[in-house]
Amino acid sequence: MSATKKGKSITFEVRAWWNPEDQMIHLASDASKTFILTVCDDPKDAPKKKARGHRKLFRELSKLLITAGVPAP
Repeated sequence: MSATKKGKSITFEVRAWWNPEDQMIHLASDASKTFILTVCDDPKDAPKKKARGHRKLFRELSKLLITAGVPAP
């Protein structure tokens, strides 16, 4: 993890993957042991305490996974 030159933001590595079993995109980073997130397309489909429904984030992450040629929704 590193701070930008202006010191107002950071850059860090995030892994993202699609899990077809739970229909969610998972995010994790070695920058923090607690940085583990799941995102689904629709908040109504999000299991309590497991995922956050965020359509824009889900859509943009889906595009990145497709572009990378890995499994994607």
